[in-house]
Amino acid sequence: MGKRVVIVGGGAAGASAAARARRLDPEAEIVMLDKGLFISHAPCGIPYYIGGVVKEAQDLAIYTPEEFAKERRITVKINAEVFDVDTKNQVVYAREGNETVKYQWDVLIIATGAKPITLPVEGHDLNGILTLSFHMRRQN
Repeated sequence: MGKRVVIVGGGAAGASAAARARRLDPEAEIVMLDKGLFISHAPCGIPYYIGGVVKEAQDLAIYTPEEFAKERRITVKINAEVFDVDTKNQVVYAREGNETVKYQWDVLIIATGAKPITLPVEGHDLNGILTLSFHMRRQN
């Protein structure tokens, strides 16, 4: 039996890590957790969503959790917000709806994204210069 791999973050980095883990260990049990509504989105398309060219944010999704399960044997949990990592016992705790779910791991990958930055070029501090971070969440 392969290792248990838990990946926190379902964006491009998390999805790439999951695919790589599958190639390295065909028998691994891989779980990818993301607090958003979908995984492996196309962040380069976000301006098109904001500009109205792409009508639904979900249209930026590249894969569904079902596709990951069927095609790659990777379990994907969306709306799963990790709130604690117990490194001593190798357990991740996530909120999934009203439940707390434990995920035991042999390998833990944190792929939660990055903060946008502005480049140190003339005018970077002018009004109207914006950075963008995009997370789709279900409203309670």
